[in-house]
Amino acid sequence: MAFSLNKLKNILNTNRDSQLAGSGSLEPEIGFKLALHPISKNLYVTVIGARHLPSLFGLSRAHGYLVKVKVFPGDSRFETSLQESSWPVWNEDFKFQLKQKDAKKASEKPDLQSLLAGHFLSLTIYAILEPPKQDSDKRKNSKTLDSKKTAKVAEQEEPKTKTGFFEKTFSSFKSTKAEAIAQKSILEKRRTVGAATWNFDSKLFQNDLKNGLIGTPDIWRPINAITSGITAADSR
Repeated sequence: MAFSLNKLKNILNTNRDSQLAGSGSLEPEIGFKLALHPISKNLYVTVIGARHLPSLFGLSRAHGYLVKVKVFPGDSRFETSLQESSWPVWNEDFKFQLKQKDAKKASEKPDLQSLLAGHFLSLTIYAILEPPKQDSDKRKNSKTLDSKKTAKVAEQEEPKTKTGFFEKTFSSFKSTKAEAIAQKSILEKRRTVGAATWNFDSKLFQNDLKNGLIGTPDIWRPINAITSGITAADSR
């Protein structure tokens, strides 16, 4: 019996060590850490970075990666900045407010295990298939110069007319339509690399930080493929 208990304890310790240090494989992984203020229930998620991300998607090459951060249950969601590396480093913090089912009185000492129960972190990694910024800026500048030249020629050839109500409305409609087309273009160039989830473990909140915060060590989780791609809710 003692042998079985020791064997089980070793397995549990091995699993915990592997999620803290990473699997050591060449599969895609993402790293993060959490800090919690038990009294205010403010949770801070730090997205550290990712490893071994794919760089080719069919005939297209990824020019950058970003991560969508979500804590369940909850409505808040955030995105990291775009990093142009298959081993991106973010070190970006995001603040969430934990929701506790059975709220206790302010005078009562919060129970960490019950506070974290039912919560989990979701990290979705996206690749952006866009040309380098310099090329896009050159195209944008060339288009701007061409439009200025065209406008100048048109101004010389045609007399100026006052802009009426219908002209303003039509111009606003064209601007809105252009923004919608641009947004659609961005979404079409976004590819889902995969996602990682982590169920909150109160035993890992062992680091005493400043200002009453307690935190976890660095945690690394494998990035699993998502077959469904981007949903309408995620794209908002």
